[in-house]
Amino acid sequence: MNTLQNVLARVHAILDKLTPYSTSVLRIVIGLVFIYFGYTGIVTPDMWAGFVPEWTSFLGTPEKLVQLHGIAEVALGLLLILGIQTRIIALLLFLNLAHMITTIEFGPSMVRDFGILAGLFTLTATQPNQTAQNTN
Repeated sequence: MNTLQNVLARVHAILDKLTPYSTSVLRIVIGLVFIYFGYTGIVTPDMWAGFVPEWTSFLGTPEKLVQLHGIAEVALGLLLILGIQTRIIALLLFLNLAHMITTIEFGPSMVRDFGILAGLFTLTATQPNQTAQNTN
């Protein structure tokens, strides 16, 4: 084995030790993202009210709907972090984000949203025995 192969084998051995933690890290980081955006929806709903479709006006003011959405995002983000029903929560957040992506015009933040969507898909599709915390 040459030197490069030895180095690559060592790097792979280190990376293999991280594998059991990968879905937990993904779950926690994505949960924090939803908690952050949910919190901003709760405390500054006017910042997001412009994205609320007009047809929802019978449900309440755009600001109130944004606040309700923010509460849901915070709650789901916490459940994701805690690893409670991870696959179901990830699926709900995936559907929520996919809906938002399809209703908002394309922009720079959408690139971030596609990355988060891919992470949520991974958490949804990962078998329960492949996560460090098996509460799926």
